[in-house]
Parts: sequence; structure tokens; C-alpha cells
Amino acid sequence: MIKKFLQFQSQEEREWLLRKIMKDIYPNFQPGRCNPLPRYSLDEVALTDRYSEVAPSDVDLSVSCGNIRLAAPLLTAPMDTLSGSELGQAAFELGMGCIIYRHKKAEVQFEWIKQIINHSPCFVHQPKTLGSADTLEDAADILQKYHYSTIPAVNADKKLLGILFTKNAALKENVSEPVTKWMTPLKDLITIKPAEKFEIVRKRLLSERGCSVLPVVDDNGVFCGMYFRKDCRPAKPAYHNGKPLVGMAVSVNPEDIKRAKKGLELGVSLIVIDSSHGNCPPVIEQADKIVKIIVTIAELYGAAVIAGNVASIDGYLRLAEVGVDAVKVGIGSGSICTTSLVTGVGVPMFSLIRECVCTREYLISEGKHAPIIIADGGINNTGQIVKALAAGAHLCMAGKYFAAAQESLAAVDSGARAGDLVYYRGMASRGAIRDRSASFRYGTGKQAPEGVEGFVECRGPLKSWWPQDEELICGGLSHVGAATIEDLHKIGNEPYIWSLLSSAGQRQMETRVLRE
Repeated sequence: MIKKFLQFQSQEEREWLLRKIMKDIYPNFQPGRCNPLPRYSLDEVALTDRYSEVAPSDVDLSVSCGNIRLAAPLLTAPMDTLSGSELGQAAFELGMGCIIYRHKKAEVQFEWIKQIINHSPCFVHQPKTLGSADTLEDAADILQKYHYSTIPAVNADKKLLGILFTKNAALKENVSEPVTKWMTPLKDLITIKPAEKFEIVRKRLLSERGCSVLPVVDDNGVFCGMYFRKDCRPAKPAYHNGKPLVGMAVSVNPEDIKRAKKGLELGVSLIVIDSSHGNCPPVIEQADKIVKIIVTIAELYGAAVIAGNVASIDGYLRLAEVGVDAVKVGIGSGSICTTSLVTGVGVPMFSLIRECVCTREYLISEGKHAPIIIADGGINNTGQIVKALAAGAHLCMAGKYFAAAQESLAAVDSGARAGDLVYYRGMASRGAIRDRSASFRYGTGKQAPEGVEGFVECRGPLKSWWPQDEELICGGLSHVGAATIEDLHKIGNEPYIWSLLSSAGQRQMETRVLRE
């Protein structure tokens, strides 16, 4: 499909459109006068419930970005304490998109991308195993140290003998007894071959009675790894061109064109031109170059291009003109971003999304290319995700939200588990500037921080808590009668659907916990 871009003949034409859209959104807007507009954050608004026959289980959260289809409307932010190979694999399994941050060494970024693209969903490659001579005491050690309650037993040639389900073994009373006495032998297990497709694996695990695990055994009987029902149940792997979906961040440097091309050759699905100020010539020109590369070789790659961040209608329009598939909106909204505080620039997220939505609707009415909107900043919980989507965003990009995952880079580096504190920092924080992780976004001369550092509590593996959050998000759509995100967008445009909260109303929405 050929994109029909909006092209302005002059600056006056652009200004006319900006005034028209602003007047449509804000009837009291008076061009040429300094009258601050009432703009609101996601915390200042709430949705009104509607009669609904849509059950949470009926909701479909899938969404498209260009030629890309995701099962969940979430992207991980390209941050150096967050998005690496482990989080990319976890996000892919759950149908989300992980944007691998632009490591200063291109080969590191490419290696992480390769690991995700070569990843088999939900497959545990090297689980802890027991030998034929091991006892239940050895099994208890594995259970205590690694929390593995299902442990394969193999012989000296790595051939599978059986599986010990520790819940069925009297570990304390029979510590000296051999594992082989308590394990389920191979003849009583259902096994599969290494080449089996994930769809078949998942179907067997969910349909076979008493089948909670599927060991993978090759033609010689050698144990290769296994699948667990609890992992496969929430899995909705996101693929593009037959490969696991993964994105990569690039900068405005000329050499990053080569980096983007290499990523496309590897199979990257999303290219993100990432900047704190997307409404500037370097970002717009870089986006234009990458879009043209992909359009030229669309049959080979068909990847989507995302650019940002912007906080104005003008910024959205300029990126739409060059043909990006999505625009990231939000400046200064992030939980660890201090840009608005220290520079005075920023627009509250709810109003910013609404302004860009009205602009997008105008482009659609004119038959022009209209990029989708990605809410980026301050997306810290499921309620904010629902409100951002209802406001008109198609996707939400989050940092702090995903920093709580056990697969985040900082959690992996520190070995954090559920309940532990995980280090988390903004890409313009003093630490990122010191380590020059911020140089690609802000320039090597950057000295003054526009972000902070801190800690978040680890919630454990992403797959252990996303199903609950997904249920809450689906519940939000169910409350207003939306079965899809497209339905939610229509409902978000209806009269009386939004409530503006007073300070007392916001306090009422907050969680209050009685402390002893």
C-alpha cells in the first residue's frame, strides 16, 4: 500500500491547520493571545462506566503498528537498565514489543537482537537436573536454591530417565533415598521432539490431562529441555515475517543508518528513532531516511518506523509528513524524567494524546497517512494504560512498569528476585550521562541531568504477573463496553465518558492502606 503523505506548500498553510485543529479542540482558543490552555494528565481524569455485555475474557488487546501485529499494546522503553535480551524474550512470548536500547557498542545490541530472534517461546533450555545416583537431599537443595519443583533426572550420557515432581516426594523424611525411586519414569511421560512447533506444544499442554510438563528429547533419547504448562498458558508470541518480534533504538547519527540496515537484515520488526525532542531537523531527517530505506525494500522487511518524542500537534504533523508508522508522544511525563521540571517544557499526557488524536482524525479524513500514537511517559499501572488507550493511544511505552520485571537488565545484573529492589534510571540521569549511555540521545557534550535514579520493587518474572495485569486492563475495557482497542477509541470520543477529577477526587482514587 502506497502512503499518501500530507505535504504543506508553505509555513502559512501549516499554521492555518494548527489553528484550525486547536480551535476544534479548544473552542475558547484565541490565536495570537497568550491564554494558557487547560490541559490534563492521566491522573486527573477517569472513565465513566457504561452498560456492557462485554466480559473481560471477551476482550482482544491486539493492535497493529504498520505491518506489525502485537497481542498486547505495550512496548518496553529503550533504556540501559531495562531492555536487553532477557526482557526481549519475555516480552516476545507475551505478545509485546521490546525496544533494545542503543548500546554504545553496536555488536552488543546486535547480539541481544540475535538472542531474541533465535529464542523458542517458553522453552527452558538448560534446567537444573539430577543424576541417577542423586538422592532426595540433592533435590531439596535445588528446590531451596533455585525454587525448581519439577526436576528432570538424566544419566551420564544426558539421556532422560524421568522427572521428579518434588510436591509428590517426601523430601524431609527420605533424604537419603535415590531420586529414581520417587521420580515419574520416562515410560510414563509424554515427550516431544526438538523441532515441534510451539502452537502444537501449547495445545498439547493445555489439552492433555495430567500433562503439566513436556520434556524435549531427541532421537537418541538425550534430554534437550522442557516446556511447562504454567509458562505456556499466558503465552501469545508475537511474530513478524516468521521471526520473533523485536525492536531496536537508533539515534540521529549518520552511522546509525548502517546500524538500522543491519538490524533489518537480522529481522528487527520495529526501528525507533529515539530522542527527548523529536520535533527537530535531525530526528525528522533521520526518520525520513529510514522510512525510505524500508519503503524501497518493503517486500524483504516491512518493518515499522517509530519516532519521537513530541509534545505538540506540530511535532506529530512533521513526523507524519515523512511517513513514520507511529509517533511517540510525551515530554517530561516519565516517573524518573525531570525535563519538565528543569526546562519548563512538557504537556500533560491525557490532553497531549487527545490533541494528536484530533490531528490524526483530520489526516484520515483527508485520505492522508496518519501514524498511530504511542503514549510514552508516566505509564506506571494498568489504570493509566486503560486511560491512555481510551484517550486514543494505540500503544503504551513504559519504563518503570517493566523495570519491575525480573528480566530487566538491572535485575539480571543484580540477580534480583521478587521482593528485591531493582536499580532504575532515566537515560538523562547523572549516572547515564557519566556512563555516556545518554550520549546518543543528548549528544556527547551533555552535562546537566534531566532525569533521576532510584529503585523499584521486583515483581518477579514478567510472565508471572502480566496475566493478572492483562486481566485488569481487559476489565477496564469491559467496564465501558469495549471488546477491542478500536472500540475503546470510539467510546473515548463519546460525550460524558470522561470525568475530570478534583484534588479530592484524585485522593479518593488513591490506594489507602491501614497500617498497624
